[in-house]
Amino acid sequence: MVKVLIIIFCLLSWGLEAPPVSKVNSSTVIIVEKEEFSKDALWCYILEKGILHPEIAFAQAVLETGNFTSRIFRENNNLFGMKLAKVRPTVATGEQYRHATYCHWQDSVNDYLLWQQMWQKTPIDTEHHYYSLLDRLYAEDQDYVKIVKLVRKQNYELI
Repeated sequence: MVKVLIIIFCLLSWGLEAPPVSKVNSSTVIIVEKEEFSKDALWCYILEKGILHPEIAFAQAVLETGNFTSRIFRENNNLFGMKLAKVRPTVATGEQYRHATYCHWQDSVNDYLLWQQMWQKTPIDTEHHYYSLLDRLYAEDQDYVKIVKLVRKQNYELI
């Protein structure tokens, strides 16, 4: 219930209306414009997509993008430092700078969700389990989880 209310709040705060509709060859085509990036838009989209442990995912995005300033984020639309997936479904469009590229920042969140779904058979219901998964499978730095926890604490007011 709370999640639904948060999503409704996010949609209202974005001022979203019904998407514009165009007629093409007697069939209706719905054109949906992608949301411009902001920290608030990212947080709302993470919640809307049902990302597990959203506070951790948001902290990862802050860390992986250098507070949304990195070249990988600006040029690749890559929020999570994701590499191009080879054995799971992906929405990535290619690879640049040894990282996955996406058409839009929201696609990066969608790909992160696909990554999470790949590991749903692993117990990731608690934060402890999720941090363990990140430590084993996601992190390249041995202190990654410790840094994510610190970033999460520093950005608590944003989440």
